[in-house]
Amino acid sequence: LPTEDGKEILGIWDTPEPRYFYSTFTYKNHWSCFAILCISVGFAFLTRHIRASGKSLLRSNFLPIVGFILCLLIISIIHSGSRSGILIFILLFLAIAYFNKTRKSFKFVTLFFLIITCIFIFNLSKGSSTDMKINTQQQIEGILNGELPLRVYLWSDLLKQISDKTFWGHGFNSYRSINPIYQSQEVLSMRNLGVEYAHVPYTPLIGHGHNDWLELISEIGWFGFSIVLLPGLLLTLREILTSNSNFSLVLFLGILSYILFSVIDFPIRTPACFLTFCCFLGLSLKYSKLSASSV
Repeated sequence: LPTEDGKEILGIWDTPEPRYFYSTFTYKNHWSCFAILCISVGFAFLTRHIRASGKSLLRSNFLPIVGFILCLLIISIIHSGSRSGILIFILLFLAIAYFNKTRKSFKFVTLFFLIITCIFIFNLSKGSSTDMKINTQQQIEGILNGELPLRVYLWSDLLKQISDKTFWGHGFNSYRSINPIYQSQEVLSMRNLGVEYAHVPYTPLIGHGHNDWLELISEIGWFGFSIVLLPGLLLTLREILTSNSNFSLVLFLGILSYILFSVIDFPIRTPACFLTFCCFLGLSLKYSKLSASSV
């Protein structure tokens, strides 16, 4: 909650739009992205511990600690009201269930997910869930009336930017200054509508395109994308398909969840998310290499 001087986050700094912040993150979607990265690590340790414990699983002190932390993180995603976070968490869980090679782990994680589902259903009457339902209904009504969500129009504008300078791009960190040239009328109208209903006055500039991949391609071009981003994506997909370690597999599924989040939002622009992603990617690659060499 905001303090007396109006600073929402820890009473230290303001948020651009108070409706969208959660915890110490300016945007609730970015908190969800950070939480999902941490959840993937928790699931990785959980599945490995289940394999190692055998019949002594229920007597383990490790299980309730990790389970409790995972529950808190998952509930925080639901409580934040992030629809993207909930959707990507479900996809992460389904991917873990599909790729997991241990039947016991699959049963346990399924039970865990059912418990979280019950918590989610119970939470539907809460304020954040009410906001999710209202926003979803409004978007569905808009689509039926021929009005797409704002981020879809932003993606369309980004494609125009990319088509203009496909190979070299417009220059790193150029989106904020270049985008107004390519802005569609739909974006202009929605941008001005957002100012009208904002809690605090602000300049209606589009800072990000809600798609890190398209935004970065528009800035560094296909050449930069091919030598900087594409290798990491292909490496992650290779590890998911070929890894012999359940632990590293779940870690890479978490990495893939972050990449998927970057397609519909801009978590790369949040240092906590990006640095956590880089650390987990490096550690996952190292663990996978060590696991392969020990086989």
